[in-house]
Amino acid sequence: MGSKSSDIIIAVMGVTGSGKSTFISQLTGQEVPIGHGLRSLTAITTVYKYCHPVYGNIHIIDTPGFDDTVTSDTDVLKNIAAFMSESYKKGTLLTGVVYMHKITDNRVSGSSQRSINMFKKLCGDDSFKHVVLTTSMWGEGDADAATINRETELKEDKRFWGLMQSGGSKVMRQMHGLTTLQIQRELVEENRDLEETSAGQEVGRELLKERMKMLQEVEDLKKDHENALLAKDSENAEKFRKDKQEMESKLQKAEEAQKALRIDLEQLLREKTEEYEIKQKELRDQMAQADHLATKRGKELEKLNKDLKQSKITYQELRREFAADLRRQEELERKVEKSKSRKKLLKALIPSMFGVGIIGLGIATANPLLMMSGGALVSGAAAGGAGGIS
Repeated sequence: MGSKSSDIIIAVMGVTGSGKSTFISQLTGQEVPIGHGLRSLTAITTVYKYCHPVYGNIHIIDTPGFDDTVTSDTDVLKNIAAFMSESYKKGTLLTGVVYMHKITDNRVSGSSQRSINMFKKLCGDDSFKHVVLTTSMWGEGDADAATINRETELKEDKRFWGLMQSGGSKVMRQMHGLTTLQIQRELVEENRDLEETSAGQEVGRELLKERMKMLQEVEDLKKDHENALLAKDSENAEKFRKDKQEMESKLQKAEEAQKALRIDLEQLLREKTEEYEIKQKELRDQMAQADHLATKRGKELEKLNKDLKQSKITYQELRREFAADLRRQEELERKVEKSKSRKKLLKALIPSMFGVGIIGLGIATANPLLMMSGGALVSGAAAGGAGGIS
């Protein structure tokens, strides 16, 4: 992320579904993918930049949300830690942090409470004055007494925002002052492993609590399974066996998540860099595929236009040939009609030829030759009176 020292850099954090992406979209005027389910679309930290007419360049950092259905809190923390520490090493300091919370939640859930605790540890007491605490989704309900009471509880109760409020956090947006988050100092300056940071320890405590709870459930299911076998209750025995296997699988994932916290800054950056490079390669491949498809479609369209042009030429030629054939047909029909007319005329003339002959020497005879040939009758008179056919 290239930025000047005068640029404003703001990180937006909160649980999945708290309205971070909507807030950033409204703030920057840019399209930000918004997830309407429990699965977060912000799997990797993303930066959005826009230019404010008064404040200049503003960079908004969209961070992955805690309490995601797909990504564990450990992976979320690793993503945020990698980004923050790398930007800190490059001299990029935050102007402030916006923390999002849904005002529509009737109470602060266990996941929201864990997220708030991790956020406090991630920032550190010294950075509270650079934190803006934001409640979202007011438009989904009236600002009734119950809603106002929830907001008041958030701001005053030290389990929630009370401690940050007393440390200087504001509800409105903070536009000045640079801050270094506690997790940045711990990872970069103090060279701690992720699990040794305050935020990492908070995640570790939650993971440990989950593991202890799961271990107890596995032990209970094991006893239930053994008792069902002794009672020859095969149906319940099978159920307890499957439940135990499922809980053991969850326990294994929790143990792997806790082990994943045991990572130093160099390894963390290397791991996240590899992930980013994979994502970038996938994006480049998708873009190359899209370019190839666009080129292919362009060639197909060019061929289609050429074929269409050729089709127009062929169609015009066919029309001309058809018109010529039509003219020839009409000419032939006219000739046939003339032939028929001549035949009709001859047919009408032939009967009138009978009785017409040669008159000479007082003898009248029919002239078959005249009837057959349709020739003209020629009469002539000479001295002494004679007639004939020529």
